[in-house]
Amino acid sequence: MADGAPSLQKLACRKLLVCLAERDFSRARAAAYYQAVKESGWPGSVEWVDSKGEEHVFFLHKPECDASD
Repeated sequence: MADGAPSLQKLACRKLLVCLAERDFSRARAAAYYQAVKESGWPGSVEWVDSKGEEHVFFLHKPECDASD
């Protein structure tokens, strides 16, 4: 995604999970990363998990909530 960065096509894993809270300030960047991985030609599988109604790092502040599971 950044100029001069290694290609996402060369990710060394087979599976990737992108987790984000609905009200996260970095949502647009995470969505761009997810799309870039999907379009990179990387042969693995990528999934997106969206925690509705939550904010950035909610799982640290509310570890007991259902969305933290």
